[in-house]
Amino acid sequence: MPACWIRCSALFKIDFTQISGPVRAAFFSIMSTPDTQRPDTPCVAVCSTTFDDVCRGCGRTVAEVADWVFMTQAQKDKIWDRLLSEGYPRRNT
Repeated sequence: MPACWIRCSALFKIDFTQISGPVRAAFFSIMSTPDTQRPDTPCVAVCSTTFDDVCRGCGRTVAEVADWVFMTQAQKDKIWDRLLSEGYPRRNT
């Protein structure tokens, strides 16, 4: 397991054995991508905030989606870190 995954698992207390196949593959794919190659937005075009103010596709709040274009890279990176630790973005929700 690459060092970045080990650091991430310790930081976010992720048990990789408990992550399902598609989610695990997406997580490893994103975590293996350097930040400079990561998409600017976590949007996966599965937009839904039907039951609360968190999108079921990307995991951002309504406010985060609305403010995304105005955020600094540091603010976006902080949100990306949170989303990845929560198992987002989700393409098949």
